[in-house]
Amino acid sequence: MLSFHHVSKHFGGHDVLSNVSFQINPGDKVGLIGANGAGKSTVLHLLLGAQRPSAGSVVVGPDLKIGHVPQQLEAPPAMKVRDFLLGQVAPVEEALRDAERALAEAAEERMAGALQRYQSARDRYEAAGGDQAGWQAERVLQHVGLTHAGAATVGQLSGGERNLLALARALLMDPGLLVLDEPGNHLDYAGLEWLEEALVSFTGAVLLVSHNRRLLDRTVTRILELKGGRVREYAGNYSDYQLTRLQGLGRPPGDRLRRAARAGRLLRHGPGGQPRPLPPGQGRHRRGRGARSGAAPLPGRVLGVLGLAQTAGQSGGARRRHARAAAG
Repeated sequence: MLSFHHVSKHFGGHDVLSNVSFQINPGDKVGLIGANGAGKSTVLHLLLGAQRPSAGSVVVGPDLKIGHVPQQLEAPPAMKVRDFLLGQVAPVEEALRDAERALAEAAEERMAGALQRYQSARDRYEAAGGDQAGWQAERVLQHVGLTHAGAATVGQLSGGERNLLALARALLMDPGLLVLDEPGNHLDYAGLEWLEEALVSFTGAVLLVSHNRRLLDRTVTRILELKGGRVREYAGNYSDYQLTRLQGLGRPPGDRLRRAARAGRLLRHGPGGQPRPLPPGQGRHRRGRGARSGAAPLPGRVLGVLGLAQTAGQSGGARRRHARAAAG
């Protein structure tokens, strides 16, 4: 589906990436971790086609749709939320209307070419959601808890709401690969819980860049550690990754296991055994009461994510079990 083959990237004589190879297959849930400045953003730029490797190759499947959720939502503050969601549909709809006019005005000898261009424009329009795009946008807003925000402007949203808006737009693409760059920023506890469930339920592949250990622990099944320009792969979630690293530090076996087990508990609950509170500055995200209930389903891979509306009355643990069962 997507692979890096011996990829290197240089900036001004500095090797940011050196001989990096990895592969993401359909349905994979992968976490990309590393210190600030390690090159995670460079990996994403290469993957999204925004940059080219200095050496090696990045191979993306020809039919792969990639949904990208950036750290910062890039949209004019005065833009309406609904217009932002439908931004990918507007240009293809305009192209379709142009093709329709050209077809209606085409002379007989040019009819075949005009008809072919119209069909191509129609196919792109349908792939972008077509006549159902507006309906789908309303349903996605409802399911991510932003029903109240459809007529609002992007500038009126909180940081957490902007994150969910970016996720909503990515989901509307029905992507085969969802790429998220620090999606937990600005989300409160409830928002993070919904994000965890959404990623577990999403049936496509996920590449998650995050420093949030709890989020990584609950959503991914493979870790890519970027360090010194190279990538090392670890099976399992963040706690499994930490356990593997601790096992290689030369401590006595019993001590390593006890430390790893304690580390895993601390990641989930904190020193007192209670769920970790959010860091200061988070928790501004507002969630609409009942926002995920009663909405009609959407097509494609989004179904699993939005099917979480059926579990809105359950506890967090019960919802996660339901989500994992639904994901297969």
